[in-house]
Amino acid sequence: MTFYLKAKRFIFEQIFGVFMKNYVNTFVFLILSLIIISCESDSPPSHTGGKFVPVLNSQMTYRTTHLYEKYDDFGRINDTITYIDDEINVVEISSINDSVPGYQSLLRFDSGGGSTWYINSDTAFFAVAYNNPGSQWVFPKTSSKKYLTVNEAKKIISLINDDIMYSKSTHIDSIQYYEAPRVVVKYPLYVGQKWVELSLPSFLARERIVEDVSTVSAAGTNFSCYKNVAKLSDYQIKIIDYFNLEVGIVKRVILSDSLAMTGPDNPDDIIGWGKFTTESVLIEKK
Repeated sequence: MTFYLKAKRFIFEQIFGVFMKNYVNTFVFLILSLIIISCESDSPPSHTGGKFVPVLNSQMTYRTTHLYEKYDDFGRINDTITYIDDEINVVEISSINDSVPGYQSLLRFDSGGGSTWYINSDTAFFAVAYNNPGSQWVFPKTSSKKYLTVNEAKKIISLINDDIMYSKSTHIDSIQYYEAPRVVVKYPLYVGQKWVELSLPSFLARERIVEDVSTVSAAGTNFSCYKNVAKLSDYQIKIIDYFNLEVGIVKRVILSDSLAMTGPDNPDDIIGWGKFTTESVLIEKK
């Protein structure tokens, strides 16, 4: 009887020992798996984009609207003012193998008599040259004041949005180049991706970050877009682009806050404060 109990105990300990060994190994495996997953959390998520795919002669029509909202003395919106008429602009991919002095194999986008040339490389989508800008670079806030006026903001907005909201100028200027190519998007696109879009001129310098993947309803279609956001370092201006890999820009919102309304005779005579919202949305694609 004693021998039987000892034998039974021995068998139990052997089986239990194997079980515990497997349990410990399984537990260690799970812990290591959690550590690996945690370490990989900083890596790009599975939703990672490829390259923008241009289609020759495709046309994108945008509606651009502008809203100026005036603050009262308590910081509440109490009035809205229209400073710029709404615009309907058509952007066409007119060439996928164009060239300008110093560059070849370029995409050319035409809009309202003006053109912008891009490089679509494996690493990024760059804007390198343009013509018919309608106005040259301006450097606002050259004095010591710490605010933007409405007119200064309008100039900056037109420069930021020149690839969608073209100038009404009818003359064709010579080809001009960005002082450093503007990085429209950096590949691959994923939530958390960052890049320096523009470094020169300094007052337009900005870094972008992909904050989200959003569905945008435009032109009767739901587009999956990478929402990337930039802020101008010297001003309270925020630029939000919704970029689709088949269309390009589906929607752009430019927010300018804490703008000074000045008197008609004295640019330093502040008569009110407000914020400017410019929104360009795709309304037709063909």
